[in-house]
Amino acid sequence: MRTVSGARLTMVFDSPFRIPGRSLGLFLLLLGVCFGSPPRAQAQPQRTVGIHVGQVRAHQVWRAPASTSDVTGFTIGVNVDVPTPLPGLWVRAGAGYWGRGSKVSFPEAEPGSESAGEVKSHFLGFTIQGKLGAAFGPAMIYLAAGPILEQLLDTRCSPELCGVLVEEQPTALGITAGPGLSVTLPGGLRAEGEAMFTEGLTETYRLPAYGTRYRSLEFLFRIAIPF
Repeated sequence: MRTVSGARLTMVFDSPFRIPGRSLGLFLLLLGVCFGSPPRAQAQPQRTVGIHVGQVRAHQVWRAPASTSDVTGFTIGVNVDVPTPLPGLWVRAGAGYWGRGSKVSFPEAEPGSESAGEVKSHFLGFTIQGKLGAAFGPAMIYLAAGPILEQLLDTRCSPELCGVLVEEQPTALGITAGPGLSVTLPGGLRAEGEAMFTEGLTETYRLPAYGTRYRSLEFLFRIAIPF
């Protein structure tokens, strides 16, 4: 779905949002594996379930001559962390909303023509990450990395960009990686702070001559409880 200057135009689908489809089924299957793994008999790190909120600073990377700059959005979602038999290694499955955007200008535009605009894209995302860390008392520093699969829900853009970004790709694949700090609080509650770099591997908007994907830096806060 695309919105131009306040007017909503439905593209391809009549419903206001795209349906995640197979990617949602795959994520639910992986989440079921996380919940269904047997509890550990010894005193080991526990499985946790929690939420995340954070800021997203994103811009587009074009295959055409274009200058881009960051637009700030946000993310919110849920996640499950499961320890593995390997010391210090966890697996995290997550799902949530990501708002990404970009300011775009075209240096080669003709004089007097509209050469700049802004686009905001709304995604439903699913992540699977490996998390490798080292504990120091109640604190742990770690590095997390893994793929992110995103379903494009909605596009909002200025008229000059909406005339270019006409071919939306409903599914985008990316990779995320970054460091984090985790602190175990009384009662087993866990608080985490992360700085995540996300690189789009496939294009969100595509034309025969060029396309564009997203690159972003995300600052996340997570809070989780054992189960």
